[in-house]
Amino acid sequence: MSLPDFCFVHAADLHLGSPFSGIIAGSELAAQRLVSASNRALDALVRLCNERRAAFLVLAGDVFDSTSVDVRTQYQLYSALSSLAHEGIPSFVSWGNHDPLGSWRATFNWPPEVHFFGADVGWHEVRSSGRTIAVVGGVSYARPEVNDNLSLKFRRPPHPHGDHDPDRCLCVGVLHCNVGVVPEHGNYAPCSLNDLAAAGIDYWALGHVHRHKVLAGPDEGVTGASSFAAVYPGATQGRDITETGAHGCCVVHVSGGRVADIEFVPTDDLRWLNLTIDTGAMRGLDEIVSTVAASCSAECAQSGLDAVAVRVRLFGRGGLHRELSRQGAGQVERWLRESLEHEGRAAGRWWWLESVQDATAPDIDRAALKRSGGLVAELIEAANRLSESAADLESLVRSIEQELGPPRARAALASLSVDEVRDIVAEAETYALDLLLAGEGEAGGGESA
Repeated sequence: MSLPDFCFVHAADLHLGSPFSGIIAGSELAAQRLVSASNRALDALVRLCNERRAAFLVLAGDVFDSTSVDVRTQYQLYSALSSLAHEGIPSFVSWGNHDPLGSWRATFNWPPEVHFFGADVGWHEVRSSGRTIAVVGGVSYARPEVNDNLSLKFRRPPHPHGDHDPDRCLCVGVLHCNVGVVPEHGNYAPCSLNDLAAAGIDYWALGHVHRHKVLAGPDEGVTGASSFAAVYPGATQGRDITETGAHGCCVVHVSGGRVADIEFVPTDDLRWLNLTIDTGAMRGLDEIVSTVAASCSAECAQSGLDAVAVRVRLFGRGGLHRELSRQGAGQVERWLRESLEHEGRAAGRWWWLESVQDATAPDIDRAALKRSGGLVAELIEAANRLSESAADLESLVRSIEQELGPPRARAALASLSVDEVRDIVAEAETYALDLLLAGEGEAGGGESA
């Protein structure tokens, strides 16, 4: 008799208790809303398991954000997994670099359906109607920084019973790791796709990379009896402005003991949005607010969520440049944040400004200013020469680097790309032109009143 079809849920990088440090900007309400997003993502994960009648849940590391999350946060995980156990859904949890073994853990009476992996690979069976439908093996980090290739510890185990062909039982490996060295994440437990393929595991439930990615599986054209799947589900909730777009988990559909389909399902409660706005044709500051609000509304409509955190970059010549410069960066950010929150409340939603960058420039006739001579012409010519020569930009960085004292400041400067340095030069030129042309009516072609 063939094994029944079933599905299970694979999630990772919940980062429960994440403080969102450096993002809150003094707003207590914003702090509460941002911190609660990860908890709401956990609630969505539990609902999904129940709605799909998942055979089991896998959490592949970094469930908590740190080694010392408070008891309240730990109880949220206890409550969530206990509720699944009550519904007959077991869970399998590994700990990663953020929450390794040895981290402080509150004492709870965990149900027997909740399994935590140790420093050595451990295996558990999942049974349905008296038959083993899957074996799940995993390993946890013994310390925050693990440089060993933990995938080499995995080998498909023989079936402990003789009641059916073990090759038809799904074998799942749970591992928090960096496959192929993803540069934006710490290179912990590094391994290759070939290492994973050699273990004989049917489905690798991976964690660590916060973007959903199928490294191998049905969608990658891997077929046949020797095929396997290796998947990052991504984080359940985007943590900051670098993690835009949908975040969630994977529902893995199994047929005949093999992975048939891998379905990504969003669980996030809040979306991060990067927004670039051209102010060149705008006549009033209210147009900035309405443009940002419209983008937030569109994001909510597309995602089905009611919360958006947005970073805004303003650019363009003329238009509102002088008005924005007069207000100052801090005042503009406070005004736009308050205005956006007001618009969000009016729409029955929560919209929050993470930050705003003013990269607008004065509306000037550069050719006329260059012909006029003087200090302004020299400034424009010098900026042009720098921007057109990558070698000159690199030389500028080296010369400034020699003047800097703190090693951290020198390292930050040295890490800038040529394009980033070019942008800084353009911003410096704009600032200098503003100062030089102030009170001159923008000679050579100014803004209209």
